[in-house]
Amino acid sequence: MKIAVMGDIHSAAKPFRQALQAARTAGCDQIIILGDLLTYGPEPREVLDLAADACAKDGAILLCGNHDQLYIDLQQNEAASMVSLPDWIRESAEWTLARIEDLDMKSSLPWRDEWIEGEVLFSHANPFGRGNWTYLREPADFRTALSVLAERGLRHGIFGHTHRCRRHELDGRSAATIGAIGQPRDENSRRGAWTSLTMQEDQISLDEREICRDWSWYVEAILKTNLSDETKSRICGFFHD
Repeated sequence: MKIAVMGDIHSAAKPFRQALQAARTAGCDQIIILGDLLTYGPEPREVLDLAADACAKDGAILLCGNHDQLYIDLQQNEAASMVSLPDWIRESAEWTLARIEDLDMKSSLPWRDEWIEGEVLFSHANPFGRGNWTYLREPADFRTALSVLAERGLRHGIFGHTHRCRRHELDGRSAATIGAIGQPRDENSRRGAWTSLTMQEDQISLDEREICRDWSWYVEAILKTNLSDETKSRICGFFHD
């Protein structure tokens, strides 16, 4: 079985569109979107339209990330999740919210918290359950994730959230985070990417597929917004060496 996995779109429609088309062209049995459709980028509405289209036409599985739950909460007048955000992220979220205010985030897309295919768990951040956004960054984090996967009777876990491609294996089990479509943060790399996953018996293989390296269009679009200079600088800083 072949699965196209993509996540952390963050309002970047151009690479998201490229990733979806590449997955369709390559051929896959399932598309799984690991969430975080919004914030940071200049194309929030276009990204939501692409996600809805993929769910409707490709049967894509759409998982809820923290930057998806944020807008669901805000539209329900639950602003607690905004309190702890840095000022520049809060401003980006407010800018984004103003551009999707006519769309009901909760009901307009078929959100799921996680998805299990065979012995593989897919979720936005980790295997720890709904609303837990703990990052998998250090070896100890991955060991904890592997232990939880074992407790749940699962062999592999595929996650996003960190915007970095990492994989840890132990005793025939593995936990992996994949790179981001819309805001790559891997050291020494600014490429957007999706992941082709092949399942064969109890084994999986992961193949990262690059879809965007030139982010000049993105930076130009951000600079044309009415965001503050500080917020523009913080967002565009991810794409400067």
